[in-house]
Amino acid sequence: MYNGLYNKQMKKLELFGLLFITSIIFTACGDRAHSQALVGSWFWKSSEWRYTFNQDGTGFRGTLDSRTMFHWSNPQAGQLNIRNDDLKIDEQWNYTILGDFLIIECRQTGVEFSYRRKRADEQATESDIRNIPSY
Repeated sequence: MYNGLYNKQMKKLELFGLLFITSIIFTACGDRAHSQALVGSWFWKSSEWRYTFNQDGTGFRGTLDSRTMFHWSNPQAGQLNIRNDDLKIDEQWNYTILGDFLIIECRQTGVEFSYRRKRADEQATESDIRNIPSY
């Protein structure tokens, strides 16, 4: 009698452990995953217009004076999902990183942009600032 009860309790513990481990795997690999390769600021042309991806899945795009906040994740290698916090719009992008260059292509429209990590000592010129992309 005690062996039967003990076996049932052990099976419940094993099932609970399996469910716990599965939930950890889905959390780490699911839609909330954040690629370390994307973390940082990526600048459009030579302007101050940028994408900034933080490690915690938050970020912004625009300039320091005029920016849109978002949440981001990359559920699979080469895919980037952005949730615009202001407009509550979801965007899906494909991305490639080649050295200091980030190339993103919108999966909804096919529009492609390229950005570059910028060294701290580089400055934007007036002509660069006039070429800020519009969304």
